[in-house]
Amino acid sequence: MVNLTSETLRVVQIIITLCIMAILFGTILFLDYFKKHEKRSQFLALISSLYVLMGSLLVIAIIEISTVMSCPMEILLFVATIVFMFVILGAILKPELVRKGKLRVLFLVLLLVLFLLIIAASVILWVEGSVTYDSLHLGSILGLPALILVTTGTIIVIFDEPKFTLFHGFSAGGAWLLTLLNVILLFSLSKDLMRGYSGWLHALHIICGGVGLTFGFASGLFGISGQRRLAKTTGYTTLGCWWLAYFLGFFITLANL
Repeated sequence: MVNLTSETLRVVQIIITLCIMAILFGTILFLDYFKKHEKRSQFLALISSLYVLMGSLLVIAIIEISTVMSCPMEILLFVATIVFMFVILGAILKPELVRKGKLRVLFLVLLLVLFLLIIAASVILWVEGSVTYDSLHLGSILGLPALILVTTGTIIVIFDEPKFTLFHGFSAGGAWLLTLLNVILLFSLSKDLMRGYSGWLHALHIICGGVGLTFGFASGLFGISGQRRLAKTTGYTTLGCWWLAYFLGFFITLANL
């Protein structure tokens, strides 16, 4: 029997995700227009609406996750990932503070500690195979924060590349690491759930995630080597593939309601 509430919630999430993807596509497509005509206010308005939509997805995810989580390691993973994301976003909002000596060290140590907690929780979940229920929680715990980070990393480079290059590395790199852990955690799903997620739709979801992961790694290498055009092309590909994978995830879940 289909849970109408869950089905309606998925439809809302699908609509929000489509709006986010449309805004991102339009922003990248008309990037030269914004820059040449100095449409800074329009650009900021567009980005503000983007963050309202991503914030809505995050709130829905937090509410949904909070109602189904029971494993302590999942709770730890969830909290550490959210804090990890907000620490990076906070540093982007106040970059001048993080560039100072002691605060910079504190920022880096905090990121390291949080990421070690995320890794530890992920490994324990993977070894124990604790994930046994049908939910989007894997995508919400790791996938959505990763998307918010990689989207932010893309936007700040578009907005002011010289100023935010370092923080682009933190946000995009953090997103890549979270996505890698997300892939690893898929192996903690029960065999019954794995069978339920089989099919061409899930295969396409996996392909999009895998392509994004590969291109994201390549983008980082191109960025380090100074190949800016290739770094941007592969970075945009990563962004598109991951949002598409997230979007497809809703239909996979709807099929299993």
